[in-house]
Amino acid sequence: MKDKKIATGTAEGSSLKEAPVRKGGRVQLLLVSLCLLAGIGAGLYLLGQNISTPAVPVTEHKPVKMKVPERPSPMAQEEGVKEEIVTQEEVAVISTKSEPTPVSNPVPVTTMVLTAGSYISPRTVKQVSAQIEKLGYKVSSSQKKEPYAVTRLLVGRFEKDTATKRLAEVKKHAEGAFLMAENGKYSVYAGSFVSLDRARREADILFQKGIRVDERQSTIDFSVTTLRFGEFASEAEAQGTLDKLKKKGVEKLKIVSL
Repeated sequence: MKDKKIATGTAEGSSLKEAPVRKGGRVQLLLVSLCLLAGIGAGLYLLGQNISTPAVPVTEHKPVKMKVPERPSPMAQEEGVKEEIVTQEEVAVISTKSEPTPVSNPVPVTTMVLTAGSYISPRTVKQVSAQIEKLGYKVSSSQKKEPYAVTRLLVGRFEKDTATKRLAEVKKHAEGAFLMAENGKYSVYAGSFVSLDRARREADILFQKGIRVDERQSTIDFSVTTLRFGEFASEAEAQGTLDKLKKKGVEKLKIVSL
């Protein structure tokens, strides 16, 4: 490509001379222009920013002192309260203690015993006790008052002196004869019997000896003695002993529980 020629002249209108213009000069000129335009644009942008954004006043912040709350003073110890210090060893002992195991109520054990009857006569009590102890058992006894219907054999009512003499005669044939004051006089009895049959047998014997008697019914509180022996873990064991003693002649046996 050929270089273009530019006409140049003087003030005097002399003849134009053609001067050659190179390609590199045009590029430099273009770059300069672009730089100027960029600078002008940046300046306008900054100018617009300063106009639209108001200046924010800068406030000086002074340091604020924080108020630290005071630590509460220890509470005054109440009067009469003693402070105790527990050591680590004591704490360990307390912590290792286990809760007490609740104890269940034991099942009551029933003990069985044998009774050998209840008796009014001391002589009968002694005879039965001796019979049982001879078989190897230790006998215990208990007494209580119980009302009994009895049959009395009345010999007669007399003045005191006569009654005393008559009592002495009856005692020769009836060991259980006694004297009792009744209705201003003294009654002589040949005995009192719980068994009506025995009372009548005794009356027959006295009649044969010339002593007539009349029956009189009454109720008397007697001291009754009950005999018991043995201790058995079950009723079956007690029954086995009862059967064995019956075969040996012990009567009125009965099983009871304590």
